[in-house]
Amino acid sequence: MTPFNLICLSHLMWEETLFQRPQHLMSRLAGRGAFVYYQASIGTRRWMRLRREGTPPLAGTVVEGRLHFRTLPYIPGAYRLPFVQRADQAFQAWMARRALRNRFRLNESERANMPMSPRLERNGCCPCPTVLWLYHPDMIDVAGRVPHDLLVYDVMDQFAAFDGSRPGVAEREARLLAEADIVFTGGRTLHADKVGRRPDAICFPSGVDVDHFAQALAPETPMPPEVEALPKPRLIYIGAVDERIDFDLVEGVCRARPHWSYLFVGPLVGMERPPVAAPNFHYLGPKPYSRLPEYLKAADVATMPWRRSPLTAHISPTKTPEYLAAGRPVVSVPIPDVERDYGDTVSLADGAEAFASACDDLIGHPPPDLSERLRARARAASWEAIAEAMERRIREALNV
Repeated sequence: MTPFNLICLSHLMWEETLFQRPQHLMSRLAGRGAFVYYQASIGTRRWMRLRREGTPPLAGTVVEGRLHFRTLPYIPGAYRLPFVQRADQAFQAWMARRALRNRFRLNESERANMPMSPRLERNGCCPCPTVLWLYHPDMIDVAGRVPHDLLVYDVMDQFAAFDGSRPGVAEREARLLAEADIVFTGGRTLHADKVGRRPDAICFPSGVDVDHFAQALAPETPMPPEVEALPKPRLIYIGAVDERIDFDLVEGVCRARPHWSYLFVGPLVGMERPPVAAPNFHYLGPKPYSRLPEYLKAADVATMPWRRSPLTAHISPTKTPEYLAAGRPVVSVPIPDVERDYGDTVSLADGAEAFASACDDLIGHPPPDLSERLRARARAASWEAIAEAMERRIREALNV
């Protein structure tokens, strides 16, 4: 099949400790033959700290050389001063254009067999078709400066509901929904919210790498040493530790079951430490994606202790099928997409005592064949199938 370039502009840097929807999809599209350049921007202080520490890397190549990633710093003042913001957008666009020119060069024999993209040829870039794929409405002003044949918006969050969102994000998303050639949504509630403005939006809820997380059930998978000494039963949450977590709920569960251990694994976002003071709460920090099955193996119940808010009302958590693929019973607060897609598999509970009681039931009286039923449920949603369906839609639009 004819290859195409894919420039992905994201608000999430490429890192192994928070491997989410963008990283999963870009990896698989690269594996299917696309040449992918993944670009993210983060705060200048954080960028300088990571550059000094050297981990996670700010640039690199993965998927057998077919995916290049780079994390850029925002120019200081870009969130406050309009003229600095315009300069920052120009910088981001220049870096993306440079990727098209330098990373995707073809020799003469390759050019002779490659379908030409007139729009990109006029801009001195690679001749094969290029898809510009956005993950945040703030990228809309960068998109106009990057030559492309197809604009894709993959909606993964209700960005206007985040506390730290820039003013005007709803208006920028309205523009992006209007201008995008293809709109994907990462969950059914998000889809219902966007379909009024984009009736042709296509819903692809979160997927899972079943084989990877099934390692939690393998006898040879080691248990993390820092967890083995902690009392059982153990609850676990894996993911970004941010404003979406109901820390009062977590504290309440810890206080209600002081002999349990509640583990949190993941990077901190917008805080220096989780605001939970219970002695049986254990924040273990961020861990590489490759090691997550080890931590799930150590847990008796996997949890999703979300705060009820307009933000969490629109999420379709990637961790739901990941927990299930690991064979872990799951307890979650009632979230629309979790209820709709996994209500027959996930235990739902609201409030600390009800949450703890739901965990009690799964620990003390697990249903027969629970592990296999959970894994069968997870197999219905693979990232490979989602990437294949997305690529099919892109090729139809590009006519390649």
